[in-house]
Amino acid sequence: MAYSLLALRWCLCAVFLIAAVAKSRHFTAFLDSIVELRIVPSGIRRPTAVVAIAAELAVAGLLGWGPTARSGFIAALVLTAILTAVPASAMLRRQHVRCACFGAARTPLGWWQLARNLLLLAMAAVGAAIPAPGVALAAPGVLVALAAATVGTAVITLSDQVAELLAVR
Repeated sequence: MAYSLLALRWCLCAVFLIAAVAKSRHFTAFLDSIVELRIVPSGIRRPTAVVAIAAELAVAGLLGWGPTARSGFIAALVLTAILTAVPASAMLRRQHVRCACFGAARTPLGWWQLARNLLLLAMAAVGAAIPAPGVALAAPGVLVALAAATVGTAVITLSDQVAELLAVR
């Protein structure tokens, strides 16, 4: 269980870090997606974008440091719940808003993004619910956890590209 928890922690940490860096690098696209959503008043769109990026960095930081990992899981759960409400709201309003979750993308918010966010919610909930074991970890298990986190991170952060490839044209 200790290695599974470690893999979850590292995967979520990497996902939030990549999301924050991608939004920062493609800040205009991220800001445009906030404008398209029409859920934030025009006067506070830029500060909202900055706060969203800062929140993702804070979650990554909490998850990245062992003593604050449980707080990181809880923060990831809260932030992901908010970020899951966004595509759900857009879908309910039948909006075709580009997903800027991991930078500039052509893919509109849809079921893929909702499913991805539900997976992230589940991961954060499991991490928050399971107390960290106080056992020493062996190097081979840590390497397997790192490999699992790497694969999970790649699947999650590339899900928009997968959705784009599978889209009916």
